[in-house]
Amino acid sequence: MDYDLAFIGGGPAGYEGAIVAAKRGLKTAVVEMDQLGGTCLQRGCIPTKAILHSVKAIKQIGDFAKIGVHVEKFQISVDEINRRKTRIVSKQTRGIELLFKKNNVQFIKGKAQIVAANTMRIDGQKEITAKHIVIATGSKPAELPFLKWDGQRVVSSDELLKLDSIPDSMLVVGAGAVGLEWALIYAYLGSKITVVEIMDVILPGTDKEITDILKNELIKQNITIYTSTAISNPRSGDKIGLNFKKGDKEWQEDFNKVLLAVGRTPNSQGVLAENYPLQIDSKSFIVVSTNLQTSLPGIFACGDVEAGATLVVRAIEAGKIAAASADEYLSVL
Repeated sequence: MDYDLAFIGGGPAGYEGAIVAAKRGLKTAVVEMDQLGGTCLQRGCIPTKAILHSVKAIKQIGDFAKIGVHVEKFQISVDEINRRKTRIVSKQTRGIELLFKKNNVQFIKGKAQIVAANTMRIDGQKEITAKHIVIATGSKPAELPFLKWDGQRVVSSDELLKLDSIPDSMLVVGAGAVGLEWALIYAYLGSKITVVEIMDVILPGTDKEITDILKNELIKQNITIYTSTAISNPRSGDKIGLNFKKGDKEWQEDFNKVLLAVGRTPNSQGVLAENYPLQIDSKSFIVVSTNLQTSLPGIFACGDVEAGATLVVRAIEAGKIAAASADEYLSVL
């Protein structure tokens, strides 16, 4: 065998689990087709907070007049905001790479597919073997059945990270944490923002007293919020048109851009060859036992790809559990 344990996916579950496994004395590898760090570092928490920090300055400048400081002219450099974000993400990514070197974790760049027991094929070519394999492929933004991404007008949060343009108007579909954060960022950048949520509150599942306070603050930033509201019948033209329905009231609105922030779906498709099936539930999550063992011997799954809250802290702990479980299996072989 090439390795005792191999992780497919270099997000929080994969890289933390790999480091734990290596410290236990296991020969460990991580296969990742993108950069190390997963959604949080590469496309989520870290880059969005970097952007938000920059654009908050725009709001502060606007408030200066209230304390007698008048700024007549200033410029927003989207390119410089992007470069700062990239520097921050790159520094964090290099930190993970250094931890791998320090703990003798092998980083393999490429797309892995499990093709047989203990065997993975990288980019459809090279094969590597491991006594145990952990699937930690994470998740991706979800679409709506009637509204799909086109990467230009209808986008996910991944496209917004590029900050390649500031639309005059943007509809944010979904009032969860991701949707509201992007709503605030683009409102500060000068876009006219509308948020629509099918549930009766923003941040569903959060204490209503808190969400009411937050909603009022967002409205103060000139963000329009529709709750208990459904959208339908998208129309293409110079803008994206949509029908809105709240109770008995129906109307239409047009937008330059639409952000779909309606949750995430697991990256479980294509991880295993078709002739090597794995038990997956109706929502495409990989089914696992309490120790994260899948329906196939020697294969574990952890993080966003198995059912549970899509949180970094949970993924980290799941990665550690998977590493420990694999180590326990190996110790009795």
